[in-house]
Amino acid sequence: MTLGTILMCFLRKVVDKEKKVSEDSSIKFCSTMMSTLKLVITPLLNLRMLLIILLVSYSVLQQALVWADYTNDVVNPILREAGVGGAMAVYGAFDAICSLTAGRLTSSLRSITLIVLGGERGLFFRQ
Repeated sequence: MTLGTILMCFLRKVVDKEKKVSEDSSIKFCSTMMSTLKLVITPLLNLRMLLIILLVSYSVLQQALVWADYTNDVVNPILREAGVGGAMAVYGAFDAICSLTAGRLTSSLRSITLIVLGGERGLFFRQ
C-alpha cells in the first residue's frame, strides 16, 4: 500500500490544452505532490475508513494464518510439499465463492446482529 501511495504521487493530472498555464516545473511538481498527498490523507480522517482499516487488518492476519500455519501443520503432513499448491488453490476458490455467497445473503440485511448471533450460537453449540 505504501508503494502504491508513493507511485500515485507521480501520476499527472489530465489538463486540457486550453487550460495550460506556463509555470515553473518545480512549483508545478510541488503543488501536484501536495494536492495528491491531500487526496490520499483526507479519507484517513473519516471514521468509516478507519473502521474498514481494522477489518482489512483482521482479514490479512487471517490469511497469513491460513497460508503459514495451515499449510505447515495440516496440508504438508498429509499431501506433502507437492500438494500444497493445489490445496491452497482449492482453498482460494472456495474462499472466493463463500465470500460472494455471504455478500449476496447479507446485502439485504439492515443489521449484522443476526450474523453475529448465528456465529455465537455456532461457537456455543460446538463447545
